[in-house]
Amino acid sequence: IVQLAELFSRQTNSNDERARPFNELSLAAIGVLAREWAEHMLAATDEKRGRLATIATMMSNAPSVAHLPTLKRLLDDNLRRYRAFRQKASASGGKDRVAVHEAQNPHMHEYKRAFLAINAPETAALMREYLTDEHFGELAAHVLAAQWFEAHEPKDDKKFRIGEDFSRLEH
Repeated sequence: IVQLAELFSRQTNSNDERARPFNELSLAAIGVLAREWAEHMLAATDEKRGRLATIATMMSNAPSVAHLPTLKRLLDDNLRRYRAFRQKASASGGKDRVAVHEAQNPHMHEYKRAFLAINAPETAALMREYLTDEHFGELAAHVLAAQWFEAHEPKDDKKFRIGEDFSRLEH
């Protein structure tokens, strides 16, 4: 399923001839598949965090409010296990190579991208729950800021953006 998720997550806006956009019906089917496999993978309890994060990436490419409960479960599992690996790596003095590797790879940005793709009030409510989280709070704030910006800032697609845009500074 991870390989299939990677295939579905291939950038559809690239110049790669293999990249193809999916229609609404296909996106809905991808979303259902992602949620079903997330449940299977979570039930396995021994699945690698990176593989679970791939499912979040798959969901970000077929965004739907229906994904939010599953994404929350995936993120909560990731955060719980990430904290445990950090603690284990620290307790071993860095000698537990597996724990150190896992502690060095938080797999949080995959979830941020998924939440960014689902621009809805339900996403904002969920992100507010994570604002005080030590490991996801900043990313939750980024999601909320992006949603606010999308809703309140004027659209100007004619500008070539690199870095900060100070063109509206006076306003």
